[in-house]
Amino acid sequence: PEYTQPEERAVAFVDAGHAATQVCIASIKQGQLRMLAHADAADAGGEALDELLLRHFAAEIEARHGVDALAGARSAERLRAACEGLRRVLSANREASFSLECLVGETDVSGCLTRAQLEEMAAPLLGRVREACCAALRGA
Repeated sequence: PEYTQPEERAVAFVDAGHAATQVCIASIKQGQLRMLAHADAADAGGEALDELLLRHFAAEIEARHGVDALAGARSAERLRAACEGLRRVLSANREASFSLECLVGETDVSGCLTRAQLEEMAAPLLGRVREACCAALRGA
């Protein structure tokens, strides 16, 4: 639906993409959109969260099972895919888990994480996104 209200409204658009997060502040008035400010957080997208999760679970697997899940390309890619799926589930749920059979040799692994744990692990990354939001707001 088209925005036809006579008063002007400020709107923030936050796009958390694969490689970066972008923030745009726009003004909307009677169906017209005017960009006021833009900021971005490079290397603060889904890929960075996936890498964070990959390193976390690789360390956990090594500590628990004594195997390096990142040593082989196939096992590393399977774990990366599981971490990406976990991140996607956590975007809508409070906790998520994964299970991978025979990740390294005959070693079956599993992992579980809550959204709160992810937010704590990703605090520096989320801080960069917060900085981008504040920069866009200051520019508007």
